[in-house]
Amino acid sequence: MQDFEDNEKTIMDSLDGLAKAVGGKKKKGNVNEAADGAEQIRQWRDQIWPLDVLEEKLGTKFATGLTDAQVGEKRRMHGMNCLTEKDKVHPCILFLKEQTGFFSLLLWFGSFLCFIAFAIQEDKSDESNLYLGIVLAVVVFTTGVFSYSQSAKADSLMEEFKNMIPPQAGVKRNGEWVDLEAR
Repeated sequence: MQDFEDNEKTIMDSLDGLAKAVGGKKKKGNVNEAADGAEQIRQWRDQIWPLDVLEEKLGTKFATGLTDAQVGEKRRMHGMNCLTEKDKVHPCILFLKEQTGFFSLLLWFGSFLCFIAFAIQEDKSDESNLYLGIVLAVVVFTTGVFSYSQSAKADSLMEEFKNMIPPQAGVKRNGEWVDLEAR
């Protein structure tokens, strides 16, 4: 087991060195926080702990499970073990949000300026402003539609994931197996 851990550490250290050489300086922000969290997860060793150490860390006994008092205490400390749901937003509102992002608004503004420039120009035979306005509007609208469809797919995936949770879970409480409502 020690050989495996040593080999893993050597490989990961060399990968970290390559990443630093390629990436340069670390930036502050959410990406680094996520990377730090991923690094912490990568270093978890729970799966290789002996059972007695795991029982001690989790505050339980595998033979008897948790008592009702222990369950209440863990719920007070950690909360319920369930997925949190986002507030539902109407699809039309989500679509409008995709169409009115900061960069999209700049492009919409540019499109309207092209239409205004075409309307006030004296030489109507030069239609370049009209075409540019149409192209900008089509590109912004199409980009918003694709962005909305990706968001809708992600939302539906989360909904499907929620439906994958079985309605009942078998747990050991007070030394006996019981089926509880899974949340």
